[in-house]
Amino acid sequence: MDEALQTYRDSTIPANQTQSGFKSGLILADRSAGKIITIGLWETEADLSGRTLTNFVDHISGGPPVREVYEVSVYDRLQLELGKATHARVTTRQVRSGKMDDVIHTYLNSAVPLRRHQDSIGAILLTDRDTGNAVNVTLWKSESQMDAAAPSGDVDSISVGQHARETYEVNADV
Repeated sequence: MDEALQTYRDSTIPANQTQSGFKSGLILADRSAGKIITIGLWETEADLSGRTLTNFVDHISGGPPVREVYEVSVYDRLQLELGKATHARVTTRQVRSGKMDDVIHTYLNSAVPLRRHQDSIGAILLTDRDTGNAVNVTLWKSESQMDAAAPSGDVDSISVGQHARETYEVNADV
């Protein structure tokens, strides 16, 4: 895992930073589960589609990573907070058909202010209207701050089934 994380930090992110439209990136790791999530944010869908895919970690992981594409529906990060996150909570959920706009509205107007009040240093909502998937990423300066902040549950009533909530160490925040 350490080799893959170092490769993402030292090769993948710098390669992405040279490409047109790259906005920011996160590398999240759950060492106990052996899981790594990388998130690259791009200015436009055209920038995302036109980027050159990197394969730096393919030899380490045994093949190309699973790539998913989401719309960035909410991005609440201040420039001065970049690089300060040490922990992340990632909640993935399936949204009821026709309710994605409600999820986005609730997240923006309820969850984001709550997270700011709880000292979160970032909140990102990624959505895929075609599949109904929503991924909420909140960023924290410490594990204790993250643990002390209870998830809001504001969109549970318009979700389908159980959501998945995982916590990660932030290995890169650019």
